[in-house]
Parts: sequence; structure tokens; C-alpha cells
Amino acid sequence: VFAELQSDLAHFHLEEMVIVYLSHSKRSVTEIELERLENVDILIVAIDSQANEELQTITKLIKEIDPKVVVLTGSTDPESFAKVDGESPQVVSSLKIMPADLPQNDRTVYLLTP
Repeated sequence: VFAELQSDLAHFHLEEMVIVYLSHSKRSVTEIELERLENVDILIVAIDSQANEELQTITKLIKEIDPKVVVLTGSTDPESFAKVDGESPQVVSSLKIMPADLPQNDRTVYLLTP
């Protein structure tokens, strides 16, 4: 495992997957960070609120990073994300993803609830 940590961003390279965690979704990813975030398999994003501005920022980050799987945490309303991105996430209470489970063409979005 290779890990690169910043105050609000964690970037992990596992044997067969690349996972990124953003703990503060209100900020943009810099060009330098974006260059390091190539071929991201799973992007985990903490949502602080369901405000439209924050959801638009998250949608922009998802498009810039272009992961295969997005896991949203901190929000309990899947429809709030659907209003911005156009597709409701699958609501799950736990999630286990193996490299073989990664989508090949489309993106899968999950909302991880407590």
C-alpha cells in the first residue's frame, strides 16, 4: 500500500486499486493534485451539507477525477445528490468492493449511511 495524506485528502494505491478520500468537499482539487489522481477507481467524498452549492462542487470534483465508483458519506438524502448529478445513488449501510467488482464503462455511485 502506498499512501499520500494531506489535511483533507487521502490517496491510496493498493495492489490493484486506487482509492481517494476527500474529507472536505467544499474545496477544489488543485491542478497538481489532479495530476496525481489519475486512474482513480474509488472516490470517497464526505458531504457536510445538502446545500446545492456543495453538491455542485462534489459533482464537479467527480467529473474532474473521473472515478469508476463514488461513495458519498455524511448525507442521508440520496435525492439531494440526484438533483445535481441527475442520478440517485444506491443507498447502502456497508460496502465491499473488490477489483473484479469495479464497473468497466459506467460509474456507480453509492450513498453510505450509518
